[in-house]
Amino acid sequence: MSWIGDPGLSVTIHRLVDLEAVGRDSAALIAGIERIFRSAAARWPDDPVAARAFQELWLSQYLVYERELVFIAKSGGVVVGYLVGCRINPATSPRFATLGYFQTFAAYCVDYPAHLHINLDADFRGHGIGERLIEALFSQLRADGVIGIHVVTGREQRNVGFYRRLGFDELVATPRGGGEVLFLGRRLGGGY
Repeated sequence: MSWIGDPGLSVTIHRLVDLEAVGRDSAALIAGIERIFRSAAARWPDDPVAARAFQELWLSQYLVYERELVFIAKSGGVVVGYLVGCRINPATSPRFATLGYFQTFAAYCVDYPAHLHINLDADFRGHGIGERLIEALFSQLRADGVIGIHVVTGREQRNVGFYRRLGFDELVATPRGGGEVLFLGRRLGGGY
C-alpha cells in the first residue's frame, strides 16, 4: 500500500513476509527495524546480556514467531517505521511470563488477546504513518478472525492520545514503578 502524506513525502507500507517473497533483503530490512527500535528506546541497558534480553522481549521474538504480522514503513527505500504484532494472549503465554502485569490484565486479555509494538524514526512522526501501520495490522487481524487487540503503556506516555484517537479505550490500570500502567483495548469487529 502506498500514499503520499505531506508534500514530497511518499511512504509505502508492506508486510515483511511480502517483501521477502519478492526477493527483498531480509537482513537489511531487519537492520532498519532494529535501528529504529534502539533509537526509540527510552532506556538502553548498558550490560550486553541485558540489552539482548530487552531486544528479545520487545522485538526479536515477534520477528521470529509472528513474522506475518511485521509491517514496515519505507520512504525512498529506507525503513522509517515498523509495527510488530502478536495474536496470542500474553497472559497465558510463557513468552511473556516476565511481564507480571499481564496477570493483572489476564481477564481483559481474553477479549483483547492480540497486541502490538510500533516505532517510527523521529523525523517521520506526525505524518499519519503510525496510523497506516496500525490500520494494516487491524486488517490482517480481522482477516485472521481475531476479536480484539490491546496495548500496554504508561499513563504519562505521549502515545496514550494516539491510541485513543485510533479507538482504543482504557480498560484497566495498575500501579508500577511510581506510575501507572494502562491496558487499552479495541474491538476489531467494526471500523473506527
